[in-house]
Amino acid sequence: SGDEPDFVALTATTGPAAGAAAGPFFGGHASLSAGDSELAEIPKPATFRVADPRLLFAVSDEPPAFVSAADPELLTGPIIRAQSPDDGGSEVRPPSREDQMINESPYRNQFRDIPPGWVDINVNATEGRTGRLMFGAGVNSNSGLVGNFVWDESNFDLFRPPTTFADILEGRAWRGGGQRFRAEAAPGNLVSRYALTWTDPYFMYTDYSLSVGGFYFNRFYSEWTEDRVGGRVSVGRQFTPEWSGALALRLEDIEMRNVRAPVPTIVQQWVGHNFLSTGRVSVTHDTRDSAMLPTEGHYFDVGYEQAFNEFNFPKVDTEFRQYFTLHSRPDGSGRQVLTLAGALGWAGDDTPVFERYFAGGFQSFRGFRFRGVTPRDETGFSLGGTFQALGTVEYRLPLTADDMISAVVFSDFGSVDDEVTLSEFRATAGFGLRLTIPQMGPVPLAFDFAFPITTQAADREQIFSFYVGINR
Repeated sequence: SGDEPDFVALTATTGPAAGAAAGPFFGGHASLSAGDSELAEIPKPATFRVADPRLLFAVSDEPPAFVSAADPELLTGPIIRAQSPDDGGSEVRPPSREDQMINESPYRNQFRDIPPGWVDINVNATEGRTGRLMFGAGVNSNSGLVGNFVWDESNFDLFRPPTTFADILEGRAWRGGGQRFRAEAAPGNLVSRYALTWTDPYFMYTDYSLSVGGFYFNRFYSEWTEDRVGGRVSVGRQFTPEWSGALALRLEDIEMRNVRAPVPTIVQQWVGHNFLSTGRVSVTHDTRDSAMLPTEGHYFDVGYEQAFNEFNFPKVDTEFRQYFTLHSRPDGSGRQVLTLAGALGWAGDDTPVFERYFAGGFQSFRGFRFRGVTPRDETGFSLGGTFQALGTVEYRLPLTADDMISAVVFSDFGSVDDEVTLSEFRATAGFGLRLTIPQMGPVPLAFDFAFPITTQAADREQIFSFYVGINR
């Protein structure tokens, strides 16, 4: 129902409890005596997930008793089940005690043993807003004008279709499973994308996530028009709060059309429809304090992708970003942040042009046009590179007391080439402004001026780059 709790991140109060017998705790309430607070500790934040209860176990100074849930709200609605940080990734298995109620429970396989002397504490929670309908628009120097329409539901339930019209009116249909569903439409004058994505962060009540998505993408490049239709399936695992891994399968039909003449010989083989299938494995280490505007920590991702079937090429990509707060006000605001970032990539010689590397623009290499840094043929046709090495150093300084206006100074540098070399190294330096306007969304407006220091003859330069967007 609309009162069902969504996933939440809370601090689980767990600790050794003298006199508490070993066994599972699974339910909506826990009663502890006053003395228990002296025996509890808070190790670190824990993640909770939704599960439907059929049993309620009370925790007290006495050995816990297994009792059936009498509260009809507990019987019909999901609860929040802790993923204990002390669990260490152990296998989820039924308790050692043979109990008739447990054996008859449809969720008996979801219980796990609790180490002797420890108890799990459940927390009552009230569901916040889980669904969002967002409308937005943006314009930037890379992609032109783009609209954005998004429906995002973070408490979706694929297996709960409506049984009555009232389920739809009252918001019960397709909700309550803790899954995420996102539908996005972003039409634009240069680039358009449409996507549907379904994700279960705890697939089959495990520590693995499953994501399935389909998309359509269209882009008008300077040399050709590209259409992509396909899907992606990925399985992920959160090993620790910082370490995660993923396996992904990508299937796409890619059409190259309206190719600018004269068409290079190497490109002619890819004009028309191409079927691309790849598998990718990746590992990520993320310690950032914020995914949107980080001020501390780092992000590191390395992935290997292998194409098969119609194409056969390998691809290795690495991305790294480190953030340092060099100064802040006594209250923690006004953070001056130094960012060091880099991207390294290599692809096989048989990689098609639509999967090769290009750089340039406000998101990769300021001081050059979008895709302005890349190998070209004698006519200036962009061929893409099989090797890239890019870096950024940026310093952000708040200019106002509310941190809504900041100045940045930066240098971008690196190269994109058709072999592993830095012989055609480029570098730029510049400055810019960041404007954070809450009424326009969480992403700051960006205006940058970058001046090339070292360039190559075929590069396409661009001093000014920008991003302006509104999302409500």
